[in-house]
Amino acid sequence: MRWKWDYTAFGELLCGPEMQSLMGDRIDKAAAHARAIAPVGDAAHDPHPGLYRDSFSTDVSVERTLSGRRAVGRLRNNAPYAAAVEYGNGRVQAHHVLARSLDLMQE
Repeated sequence: MRWKWDYTAFGELLCGPEMQSLMGDRIDKAAAHARAIAPVGDAAHDPHPGLYRDSFSTDVSVERTLSGRRAVGRLRNNAPYAAAVEYGNGRVQAHHVLARSLDLMQE
């Protein structure tokens, strides 16, 4: 018996409903972790306490990549100062919430 790789079938597997479901489960786990570790300012000094924590969103889609169509999961934060919280700036220390949460996707 001889086995031959079926590239079309493998490509469909990488963007099929099972892979999208798996990607959704993993990205939801990362989002829950991000909310749990997100810094929340106190009401006395922060005009929007909890806005960063409450601004996470996720989505799963199928996109064309350099190596073909793939299921893709995204974790975003739409707070106006999300980049400052993630990377830091002159007034805010870097918290790397998204980076630390996305590491969970590999577990």
